[in-house]
Amino acid sequence: MRLQEACVRFNKLAGIRFEELFSQNDMNMIIINKGKTGQLLELALGMHLSSTNLDFDGELKTNKCDNAGNPKETVFITQISSVIDELIQERPFEETHLYEKISNILYVPVCKDGNPKDWMFLPSIHIDLSSPRYAQLRDIWRSDYYSICRQLRMHI
Repeated sequence: MRLQEACVRFNKLAGIRFEELFSQNDMNMIIINKGKTGQLLELALGMHLSSTNLDFDGELKTNKCDNAGNPKETVFITQISSVIDELIQERPFEETHLYEKISNILYVPVCKDGNPKDWMFLPSIHIDLSSPRYAQLRDIWRSDYYSICRQLRMHI
């Protein structure tokens, strides 16, 4: 599935309470397993769960937010252990596993206010770092990447 198709399918689910989208068993798992929300979204979109680097021609990232869409936590992109060599070598940002994961994101805020049955997905945001619209964000993330590389080498 292409990211654009996933975006269209997903936005049909935005605003629908979880109790209308998922079974009671799924609802119980959401509380126990934090990552279950993203997995359920993938299944609701008709995708298959996998451990591939990208979810489609981009990355699907869900993030806990309030009912206004304000984030309540940090978005985790990848485990540092999987990219430690790239960081130590300070590979060019645009050639890294990290860049591959963040260069084309379907960001999905998940309102988790109140009872899980009342939780819902909010409208998604498509972040394409090749777009001039996101040039400033790309520059911030590039700067952060090189800062992390330098700090890591310094600590080692």
